[in-house]
Amino acid sequence: MVSKAQPLEPLISVGHGGSVTIIGMQFIDDTLWVSGLHRDNGDDIIWKYDENGVLLDSIVFSLQEGTIYSFVPYGDSIVLIGQSKDSDKGKLVLYCVDRNLSLVWSKFVTYDFDPYIMGFRHFKCFNRRFVAIQTPATQFFKFDEDFNFVEQHKTVTQLNFEPIKYTDHSFHFAKNGGFIVELDTSFNEIDTLYHGFGLLTLSGNIMSNGKDGYIVTSETLDNYTSIDFRDSTYQVVQNYPYFGHSDDDPRYTYFRSMEPNPDTSRIFASGYLHHNKVPHPVHLGSYNTNELWVSYLTPDSMLWHQFYADSTYYYFLTNMTMGPDGSLYLASSRYDVANQPDYSDAVIFKFNAEGDMLVGTNEEVSMQRKHRAYPNPGTNYMNIEIPEESAAKLYVYNLQGKMVQMASFRKKYRLNTSAMPTGVYIYKIVSNSGEIYSGKWIKK
Repeated sequence: MVSKAQPLEPLISVGHGGSVTIIGMQFIDDTLWVSGLHRDNGDDIIWKYDENGVLLDSIVFSLQEGTIYSFVPYGDSIVLIGQSKDSDKGKLVLYCVDRNLSLVWSKFVTYDFDPYIMGFRHFKCFNRRFVAIQTPATQFFKFDEDFNFVEQHKTVTQLNFEPIKYTDHSFHFAKNGGFIVELDTSFNEIDTLYHGFGLLTLSGNIMSNGKDGYIVTSETLDNYTSIDFRDSTYQVVQNYPYFGHSDDDPRYTYFRSMEPNPDTSRIFASGYLHHNKVPHPVHLGSYNTNELWVSYLTPDSMLWHQFYADSTYYYFLTNMTMGPDGSLYLASSRYDVANQPDYSDAVIFKFNAEGDMLVGTNEEVSMQRKHRAYPNPGTNYMNIEIPEESAAKLYVYNLQGKMVQMASFRKKYRLNTSAMPTGVYIYKIVSNSGEIYSGKWIKK
């Protein structure tokens, strides 16, 4: 069934007196740290928000043709990691700031410059810190625990953003979308462990789910995309093809990122249906709006899959991160397709684990979709009301993704829940007009 896209309303509109693109986003304790590039003057800005979208503080860094990508907690401080240009060379940049955004120290490492950066990660292995910059090749920088520079390495091929696994003496990386390779601690390739993934997309790519399994975004030769859950031998356990929600033009569903839940057998995934084939992340040049999608998946079932859009903006997703309460934050560039500015502003959306878009900047965060499910918690029945007269269907799922009840109704309905075991359930309502409502209901 084709579902109608729900309206978009951001939790945060990120501004700094001009066009901004969000580059990095991460929760540190209960605070959302966001880095962005000011497209008008080249400044890099760091913002701090609380979990409800209230701006707490910000600071500006001026990096020559540079960008801040990562936030790394370091004792009572935070290390900001990015890159800039120094003559014809690149320069890795590390700024240490305290929790009040005051500068503590800065460090720089020069490397062979390549302007086309496709990935940037910090990871820890072997009691060392590593920074990886993915260009058409991949460059690694090794630091000790206190961020003192040790050495750097450059590979001659394109590896995944970060290791998917490591042993006592080596790293395992995805390579060129079709291989798993083993590298020694100097990043020399010593073995090919697996071949047969097919084509992996550049965003998300492959990650371990922490239980001797892997989650992969894949792309077929005819440009269809999917998410695969794979076992410890990289064989497919479950596959979710993503064809958008239209059979007219199914190939143009793009993944932007995946984020594991605290229960790492469940993941959030996001992407967009751009409808005008080939957008560019900066000079978008489209006169068409598009749709975003967000999914919540397990190896056993797709718990939910939602579409969002409006009639004004084109959106280009940049980041997602998990909130401290298990919610999902999704960052996007956007611009008005009728106005056609050169650069976009930036927004951040928030979703709860049931797929509801949350808006507002206070503790009583309201849901974008207006419907009622009560009493909640309940015992022998659940009342449902939707704000339209269209006929609708109600689906109720347990937390394993199994549908336990289904009913047809119009406007209002009382569902008998006396036979359902106590616990938490997910409900989804689909009206004949294409509207979708969902939420969590607790049987006590």
